Amino acid sequence: MWIAENWKDYEVLDTSKGEKLERWGDYTLVRPDPQVIWDTPKTLRGWKRPNAHYHRSKRGGGEWEFFDLPEQWSIHYQKLGLTFQLKPFSFKHTGLFPEQATNWDWFSEKIKKAGRPIKVLNLFAYTGGATLAAAAAGATVCMVCSGDPGILAMAGLLFELRAREQAFRDLPIRVLPGITAASTAAAALGAPLQNGFSLVSLSDLLVPADEVRRNLRAVAQSALPVTLYNPAGRKRRRLLAEALDIFREARGGDILCAFVRHAGRPEETRWIGRLADLPADDVDMSTLVLIGSARTVTDRGALFEARGYAEKYLDKDAPASTADGR
Repeated sequence: MWIAENWKDYEVLDTSKGEKLERWGDYTLVRPDPQVIWDTPKTLRGWKRPNAHYHRSKRGGGEWEFFDLPEQWSIHYQKLGLTFQLKPFSFKHTGLFPEQATNWDWFSEKIKKAGRPIKVLNLFAYTGGATLAAAAAGATVCMVCSGDPGILAMAGLLFELRAREQAFRDLPIRVLPGITAASTAAAALGAPLQNGFSLVSLSDLLVPADEVRRNLRAVAQSALPVTLYNPAGRKRRRLLAEALDIFREARGGDILCAFVRHAGRPEETRWIGRLADLPADDVDMSTLVLIGSARTVTDRGALFEARGYAEKYLDKDAPASTADGR
């Protein structure tokens, strides 16, 4: 077992009863950890006076209780000259997994001693720290994101880290565009995004839930179809229910909508129907939900948005929005 023992700004102070007491720089946090199955006395003073405590809910998820913690702070990993900006997120995380430092040390040494150009393929990145650490050691790194890297993915984080960290200031970053879920799902449904659309993520992991709600209300009042990313997790379903209520109130239950699960994959499934009938229990994190506009039409199993050519150039009327024919 490798131990991340080179930290000066992070340490686990104690563990007991499904929780761990940690020091992150100048601040102590209490967070849940299901691997802590022992029941030992909580004698350290930090247990009673942490800067913040994350309480797990029996219904899933949880919430922070703050005592004296800034909205954002920094810690340093001095061995590699890395600085990380931390903030508490709604699902107990701080934006960094300090145990990964042992991996950073290992591959940084390998890269520096290789004596030849090294290329690294990173197929999983949660914080971007490993990608930039490998690049800072001299490697050329390709970090793969699902969909398009610039849409609710990792490209923006890399630019943000480069702007913050002196060790990364001179690293070149090149973004290669991909196909985001909205495009893949729209193709599976027909052509429902013809006249512009809005994209909203329902995840409140990085964006406060109240900000998500404001975005939903603003879009619901517009004439744009909306694609809902990250609509619901196994324990995180509240914002999906609220989003559907917001759009039913603004656009009515008869507006056309759809969802696609596992878009572009062999197990892809789709549903098209009225907003009032959308089976929300079938929606998960592998699903993209699309709520149409007044111009959205369904015909012969396809969902599409009338482009406007029929009204302008043809003598007959364009199809009216209807849920018939699905």
